[in-house]
Amino acid sequence: MAGNDNLRDGLLDFLKEEPKSSIDDSDISDEEEKIVQSEHDSYSEQSADETEEAQISSGDFFLGRGKPEEVENTRSASKSEVNQQDDESLKWYKNPTKRPSKGRGKNIEKVLPGLTTKTRNITDEISAFQAIITPNMINDIVRCTNIYIESKRNMISYSRERDCQNTTVCEVLALFGTLFLIGTKKGSHVNVMDLWNSDGTGIQILRAVMGYKRFLFLLRSLQFDDKSTRNERKKTDKLAPIRSILDSFVSNCKNSYNVSEYVTIDEMLHSFRGRCSFVQYMPSKPAKYGIQIFAMCDAKSFYTSNLEVYCGQQPNGIYKVSNSPIDIVKRLITPIENSGRNLTTDNWYSSLTLAKYLLEKKITFIGTLRKNKREIPTEFLPNKNRQPQSSLFGFQQDTILVSYVPRKNKAVILLSTMHDLPEVDEESHKPKIILSYNQTKGAVDTVDKMCAAYSISRVTRRWPLALFFTLLNIAGINSQILYFTKHSAGNQCPRRIFLSNLAIALMKEQLIMRAQIITLPKDIRAFLQMSYMDTDCGTSETQPTESRKRGRCKLCTNTNTTQKCCKCKQFICKKHSKTMIICSNCEVHSGSDS
Repeated sequence: MAGNDNLRDGLLDFLKEEPKSSIDDSDISDEEEKIVQSEHDSYSEQSADETEEAQISSGDFFLGRGKPEEVENTRSASKSEVNQQDDESLKWYKNPTKRPSKGRGKNIEKVLPGLTTKTRNITDEISAFQAIITPNMINDIVRCTNIYIESKRNMISYSRERDCQNTTVCEVLALFGTLFLIGTKKGSHVNVMDLWNSDGTGIQILRAVMGYKRFLFLLRSLQFDDKSTRNERKKTDKLAPIRSILDSFVSNCKNSYNVSEYVTIDEMLHSFRGRCSFVQYMPSKPAKYGIQIFAMCDAKSFYTSNLEVYCGQQPNGIYKVSNSPIDIVKRLITPIENSGRNLTTDNWYSSLTLAKYLLEKKITFIGTLRKNKREIPTEFLPNKNRQPQSSLFGFQQDTILVSYVPRKNKAVILLSTMHDLPEVDEESHKPKIILSYNQTKGAVDTVDKMCAAYSISRVTRRWPLALFFTLLNIAGINSQILYFTKHSAGNQCPRRIFLSNLAIALMKEQLIMRAQIITLPKDIRAFLQMSYMDTDCGTSETQPTESRKRGRCKLCTNTNTTQKCCKCKQFICKKHSKTMIICSNCEVHSGSDS
């Protein structure tokens, strides 16, 4: 209940900051809002049914309960060949069908893990970030956002022109840096007024980089496509409002890093309760309601190599694809085909058909199976007669099926093409297949937790913006992995420090530009002059003041004067000038030069 109260309070605060007129109706689906409960259930242990009884097979093999889900090439094969295929896929021999040789052909990596040629020149945090969120993507966001701002300016009359001025690349980067910095402070659901407070309780650098009104205006105006052509594109693509940015992001993730020998495919759920036609309900996830994302992650470094947003059944067109588990896996593994990696999935994706397909792509497989799979023999199902900590193995060509009993009336069934022998750990009495599965199954869940730890997501009613927040969270993790891989010799730091350094690097150019504005509050100007402005008198402030006849003294910023320093050409009052109208700074520099 406390979590719901916090979410409700955060939503009310955001609604106060964001007027209703700012909602982009074109981001809301024309379809009636639908919340669909996902069929995904990754619970591994399965209970025994009262109708199931153990039937011990005689002979050298166990026999499955029915035809496999799919038999390839059945149209061209004769009836006898099909029946022979059916019989062989249902047979699980009690002993290994072949003795493994020393030089196995499995898990031989042809592409070493690490940076690719694209990312080997990474030097700092911002260059690692721009390998994932490239300058071209930023330029597209700025262009689309300015188109929206101009249309908004024509429809709404603003009292001040600066309240609705176009944005720049520098300002958008500063906006991203602001979001990352707020995330490191665990402030993603904190009221913006509290973050920008000037009484000492706020974050001073946020006030220095932009005002809170400008921050809210940019979030409301941020666009990722041209709205004038959106309706036409939505006829064939539900993700039209963010398709261009999403495809570029996924492509950059694929081409920036080579994953290790173990990868995991699972789903994420980004919290969102606004109007959207493909919101999913997953009671096993902390968010419960949100946008579902299928992802393939490195089980060692937790790098997200590929992802796919689930948006239900797409309209007829190039984006209409099958959403069956095996087809989702086939699309996600394209970056690692023929690379000798191992894939781990849970029981929603796993099947014997998938394991055989992966072997053809030189990828081994470990995954749990649901007990309703027809290729599972009855002896492998949970029943009351099996002893706890006992294991039962079945063998086919390059495939092992194991059923382990963790406690009475429970069983965990796994399929593996990575292992060849029925090995059992002596201490835990668990098959080594289960130990390998436990070590590699949690990569996507770990990435989900890392995103939530320093999340940049703000409360919004626009699903494209909510999805973009998720992409930024993943980009922060991926860029950290790229940076640490490049600087592995002692330069690693906690993730919070990395994100803080990245935020400052993204905001630096905007801070330097803001340091030239003399109308800022005293404390902000003093902060900027101390940290982001050259105090030497040969700075870029010379140019703006040459054409002005009157201005504020550059040292006290309180007195208006017409006098200028003879050397630096900056306005200087009588209090801070000498007889020759030279400011005290220039006099000090002149003395040191002599």
